[in-house]
Amino acid sequence: MANTVSPSSAAEVQAFVKANAGWSVVDGMLVRTFQAKSFLEGLDFIRRAGVKAVEADHGPDIDIRWTNITFRLWTHDAGNAISQKDLSLAAEIQAQFQK
Repeated sequence: MANTVSPSSAAEVQAFVKANAGWSVVDGMLVRTFQAKSFLEGLDFIRRAGVKAVEADHGPDIDIRWTNITFRLWTHDAGNAISQKDLSLAAEIQAQFQK
């Protein structure tokens, strides 16, 4: 049997977006683009975020465009919706960018 995760409510997702500048919901995914100071600093940020993703056993979609790094989060086991796993990982990713 597949491991299922409940989707977050629209109110939970909107509260997260309101409290965490830069995050938005696009096509049912939690999305944010970060601007690194340099390409190498961007790669280091992705590595730190990747460690947190592995620890959470939850992989984000990551798009790298030189110094622009876009994360897209949603949970397949929640019916391709945003879940608490996404909100938690988004907070961890944001914390890693601020380091």
